[in-house]
Amino acid sequence: MSNDAKLNDLGNARDRAYRELCSAREEKNRLCKECSRLHDELDEAFKAQKRLYDAQQANWEFHQSVMRDISDKINSYKEESDRYYRQMVEAYQQASAAHDRRDGAAAKSWSETGKGYKSQMESASANVRYQISQSKDSQYRYNNNGNKANFDRAKQKTSRLKAEFSEVSARYKPVKSACEEKQAKFNAAKKAFDDHLNWLKSQNEDRKRRLGAIILNQERFKQESLRKFYSQKGRDYQDGDKRSDVYVTVKSDWDKSRGIATTDIIIRDKAFPGKHYHFVIGENGEEIIAQWQNDHH
Repeated sequence: MSNDAKLNDLGNARDRAYRELCSAREEKNRLCKECSRLHDELDEAFKAQKRLYDAQQANWEFHQSVMRDISDKINSYKEESDRYYRQMVEAYQQASAAHDRRDGAAAKSWSETGKGYKSQMESASANVRYQISQSKDSQYRYNNNGNKANFDRAKQKTSRLKAEFSEVSARYKPVKSACEEKQAKFNAAKKAFDDHLNWLKSQNEDRKRRLGAIILNQERFKQESLRKFYSQKGRDYQDGDKRSDVYVTVKSDWDKSRGIATTDIIIRDKAFPGKHYHFVIGENGEEIIAQWQNDHH
C-alpha cells in the first residue's frame, strides 16, 4: 500500500470515528438535557411539596391548639356540671329533711336553691355539648380543607418525577460510557492519522533536502555525462566546452521505486537524428541508466 493510500485509509478511519463520536455525543446531550429538565421539575416539585407540607403542618398545629382549647373547656364545664349536680342533690336532700321536720320555710328555701343548682348544671352540660359540636366542626374543617389532598397530589407528582429521573439517569450512564469509548477511539484514530501525516511531511522535507543537494550537483553530473558521451565518439571534452551540434537537457526528480533523488540528462547530437543518449544519475553520483534511446513523437 502506498503512503498516500495509507494516509487516505487513516483519514477515513478518523472521519468514521468522528462521526460515531458525534452521534454518541448527540445521544448523550439529549439524555443530559432530559435529565436536567427532570431534575429542575423534581426540584420544583420538592419545593411545592415542602410548601404544602409546611401549610398542612401549620394547619395541624392550629387544629391541635383549637382542640386542646376545646378539650380544656369541656373538662371545665364537666367539672362545673358535676359540682352543680352534687350541690343540687345536697340542696334537695336538705329540702326533704326540712319537709320531714315540718319546717316549710326551710324546705321551700332549699328547694329553690336546688332548682338554681339544677339550672346551672343544665347550663354547664349545654356548654359541654356545644364544645363537643365545636370539636366535631373543627375536625371536619381540618379533614376537608384541601391541604392534605393537595399535599398527597404533590407527593404523587414528586414520586413520579423521581422515578422518571432515575430511569433516564440509568439510560444516561451507559451512553456516557459509550461516548467516552468513542472519544478514545477517535483520539487514537486521529493520532494515527497525524503521526503518519507528520511522517510523510518529514519524508517530503527529506526529499526536498536531497533534491536540493542533487540540483547543486547538476552541473557536475552534466559535465561527467558529456565527457562519457564524447569519449564514446572518440572525442575529447573539456568542462565548459560548448558544441553547436549537441543539445543537453537536465532535470532533477524523485524516483519513487528506488526512494532516491535522481538527475536525468538527455543528450541529443545532430549526427544521430531521432535518437538521444539518456543518463540517469543517483543522488550519490551512481550511474543508473546510460544508453541510447529513440525519440518519442
